[in-house]
Amino acid sequence: MLGLLVQGSMADIVLTQAPAAQSVQQGNTVSITCTASQSLNSNFYWYLQNLVRL
Repeated sequence: MLGLLVQGSMADIVLTQAPAAQSVQQGNTVSITCTASQSLNSNFYWYLQNLVRL
């Protein structure tokens, strides 16, 4: 799971990730795009969460 943390005042800004979901084989590369509904004047950070399948 990949998330985005935005630091600062973000009133009424919508972040859109494309694709919304993506399957990929382990070891392969995946590209994800994030767009904002208006200019971001703040810092933002991506973080990766590893999911464990039982």
